[in-house]
Amino acid sequence: MKNHLKPKEKRHLEIIEYLLETEDWATTNELSDFFQISSRIVTSDIADLRKKFPEFIFETGYFGIRLIKSSQICFQNIYTQLFEDSIAFQLLETIFFDESMQIEELADTLFVSPSTIYRTITQINEYFETKYGLFVATNPYRFSTTNKLSVCFIKHTLLKNILCSVGPLRILMKIKSTRHLI
Repeated sequence: MKNHLKPKEKRHLEIIEYLLETEDWATTNELSDFFQISSRIVTSDIADLRKKFPEFIFETGYFGIRLIKSSQICFQNIYTQLFEDSIAFQLLETIFFDESMQIEELADTLFVSPSTIYRTITQINEYFETKYGLFVATNPYRFSTTNKLSVCFIKHTLLKNILCSVGPLRILMKIKSTRHLI
């Protein structure tokens, strides 16, 4: 699913992974060389990450930058926060809660163009069909497969992950606002 993130979101995730795995100081030049981006972009990305993850401690100094590990830092939280902002995740979540939507409704709901929906569905299908034998069918948009057990398993897995990432209150509000659920 990492491939479904926008380039900037993916880079943010990779910078965090790099800093967590390194456990040492990293200079802006080192990060810019490693990620093949300018040092100005690295500085901007670090500022964005500080805003997005205020619970993280990005220590900067003469030696560069490092991410101080604490018991609060969990990769699951990082991935959840970044994926929650991605169009692919929002599209999957929307389809999960309402399998009767047409392309125009999805585009309006997610504030994107129909071509973005088509492109994202194609990318999602390439990933899920290969990995799970599951795909998003169109008109209306819904999860589909030849194996009904796979659909049930994936839907329950998605619900569990969505519930863990956004909390039960948002799920209950979402369920009440949808026309039907699974």
